[in-house]
Amino acid sequence: MCNPKQYSQQLDLYNQYSQLSCQIVMGSQMIESLQRKGSLYNLVQNHPQNKYSKLNNSSGPPNQN
Repeated sequence: MCNPKQYSQQLDLYNQYSQLSCQIVMGSQMIESLQRKGSLYNLVQNHPQNKYSKLNNSSGPPNQN
């Protein structure tokens, strides 16, 4: 016979493990979507027709004066 207390401890560990693995999967999906958004942002920033891409750390759009 197996010890019911030991069995419940193993069940708690399994539940914690499944919750953690679910969180890991969700986190990796979030990281992937953030990486996709980041690469899209970099594409827009480095596009030659984007007039705000080369601001040289000045605030506002160029050609203000």
